[in-house]
Amino acid sequence: MKKYLFILVGALFIVLAGCGTKLSKEEVVSNAINAEINSVEVDGTVEVEINSNGQNMTQSLELVVKYIQEPFITYVQMSTVDGDVELYSDKDHTYMLVPDVEGWLKTSTSDTPGMSDLAGGQSIKEDLERLKKFDDLFAFEPIEDGYILKVALTEEASEEELALVKEVLKESVQDVEFEDVRINSFDYVLTIDKEFLLKSTVAKLDLEVTAEGEEASIVTSADVNYTNVNNVKEFSVPTEVVETAVEY
Repeated sequence: MKKYLFILVGALFIVLAGCGTKLSKEEVVSNAINAEINSVEVDGTVEVEINSNGQNMTQSLELVVKYIQEPFITYVQMSTVDGDVELYSDKDHTYMLVPDVEGWLKTSTSDTPGMSDLAGGQSIKEDLERLKKFDDLFAFEPIEDGYILKVALTEEASEEELALVKEVLKESVQDVEFEDVRINSFDYVLTIDKEFLLKSTVAKLDLEVTAEGEEASIVTSADVNYTNVNNVKEFSVPTEVVETAVEY
């Protein structure tokens, strides 16, 4: 399934709560990291373009996710250039509808850890840790209904800034080891509401890289929105899916 999992480039972050009280960036980051997320709906788009040795490869992804932590259940819908993917996952079973396979497939959720982590909010936790790790790189800007944290880099980026870029790139283009990364431009913007909950993430990368001895240019963008945080209505795997799925 990894080829369908580009990036959910993003992170759960920041803000201030309240009533005219001004908080520092450090206080906002701390509150965001400590905020409890027990359910969320996500919609996003990701575009990746890679040019290497005169060849061009473009991948695009549209993503919809509904996630409830307890009892754990997730619905994922992805539209890719290879076809559409649909998935339901609970604590016991994962049901998948994938291109070139007729009907639903069923497997143990424990056998799909990558998808389970994505569906279970693991990427959100990792992004929050990244925010904590690189918080000094983010510019902080209060806005009317929340806050913005953003990073804008060029080819003159420091080693720490380059480390942040590499972490985001690793999520965008998986299963590739990069020996060298050079930045043309990098923009990373997180918008948070006054309850310290992430509302949207926008990431844009324009890079020159060396991977497996070959040079390539990579342009990728991700635009992700988070809604109904801690307010997702209960749902279940449809009976038709459960009854017709074939063991995978």
